[in-house]
Amino acid sequence: MSDLAAPNIHALVAYLGGDEHHRVVEEMLINVEGMTDAERREVSDDIAERAASIRQSLLDLIIEDDISEAMLVLPFIWLEKRFEWMRLNAQMQYQTVFQGTAQPALMARGAALSFLLSVFEQYLTPETAFFVTKIAADPLAVARAEMMRNERLFETLEAASRGGRGAVDAIMKASETVARISEDERIFAALADASATVTEEVGRNLQISLNDFYIAVEADLSPLLADSPVHITLEPLHGDAAASFPAAVARGVRNLLRKYLRMQVQSVGSASERLRTGRKANLSLALSAEVLRDEFSLVLTDDGDGEREFVLTPPEATLREMHVTHERTAGVGSRLTVRCGIRSVQEYLIVRVGEVAHDDAIAIQLSAVERMLHAGPDTLSAHGRALRTTEEDDGVIPIVDLGQQLFDAKVIPDDGVYVIVRIEDGASFRRLALRVRELDGVSRGQVRYVPDHAQTESLRGFLMDRRKLVGVLDIERLAA
Repeated sequence: MSDLAAPNIHALVAYLGGDEHHRVVEEMLINVEGMTDAERREVSDDIAERAASIRQSLLDLIIEDDISEAMLVLPFIWLEKRFEWMRLNAQMQYQTVFQGTAQPALMARGAALSFLLSVFEQYLTPETAFFVTKIAADPLAVARAEMMRNERLFETLEAASRGGRGAVDAIMKASETVARISEDERIFAALADASATVTEEVGRNLQISLNDFYIAVEADLSPLLADSPVHITLEPLHGDAAASFPAAVARGVRNLLRKYLRMQVQSVGSASERLRTGRKANLSLALSAEVLRDEFSLVLTDDGDGEREFVLTPPEATLREMHVTHERTAGVGSRLTVRCGIRSVQEYLIVRVGEVAHDDAIAIQLSAVERMLHAGPDTLSAHGRALRTTEEDDGVIPIVDLGQQLFDAKVIPDDGVYVIVRIEDGASFRRLALRVRELDGVSRGQVRYVPDHAQTESLRGFLMDRRKLVGVLDIERLAA
């Protein structure tokens, strides 16, 4: 065994291709009493075939001097043999208890596997050897411990998030008190800006990674499996596992998924029913998630019955902006899509709409605004329903008169200002020209969202601007 002293994968390949391991196994078998020659040959040939198969696997994974993939597979090889050895060891113990002794061939096979394990173990790094030994000792406990640690992480972040919201509420109450005492707008503006800063910092620092969120979904699914008539598999996460998003958003989406997963488990048919309809016996779930700019999005697909509809009702709705769609195809499966804004504090363009005598302010998310312009008759087309542009991609932009849309008070085209907004739709986008009476500056703050079921056709929430509540325009609903 002196040729194994240096932990080099090439040395392991060479050793498995030589006769040394075969000679060691042969000597072990000779010393096992009660075995027939045929049993010795069977065990010896089996170990030799295993060694040759593992050697070929490693050779296929070594490309020139790149051994990285082979080193990644080595822990799997060790675990594979360790689990088999554990099975044989348990079998030997029970044979000894109930029969007085274990079968010689069984003991010989276990000893030979133990020898192979000792060979492979020399090529594991100390850290890898530590972890695979821990996994092998009790794999279920290791998996559950990860979920429990993740649950504690969620609980800690949720408590911190509640504390942060409490601090923001305290600042807002102080702002209101000062506003009642003092008429100085500068003081009120400074306090409002401080509350926005605290809110933003809390959201930025209390983040959950997509990997931690995925583990939380696993933890929510696992207790439901006891009532499932079939096995359920959750595929590995599709997305950047290291990407993170606010814990407050994660909590709301997780609450939603808990109810959805419960519905899916309760509605899944038996294995025989699934096989009759041409599907696999087991139910498969696939979760993909991503964090792009100011939005978190999630898609959960399944190959269930596709018949039950998931309805977002008030107890299940989150107060944070959340868009949920559930698509179903009977006998094929369903697709749940969740989108949610993740920036708690944003900048908004404040515009004035409606008649001068009954003027109203509306907020438009500034990040969606491309430009603002005055337009004369020469730039209007299609009887004033579109705006001519020099853009090569569309040529004209549809016009929405916000005064007429929201308050049935049309803005006079010649007097209006056009706010060009860009609406993202996956990889594509479209534009709208929003006609308003005038612009009234920019406000920075946190929107108080209302749930989907309570939103109006055009507003998604409210913003506090200079001591007044201002409706926040839902551009996507407006454009639908």
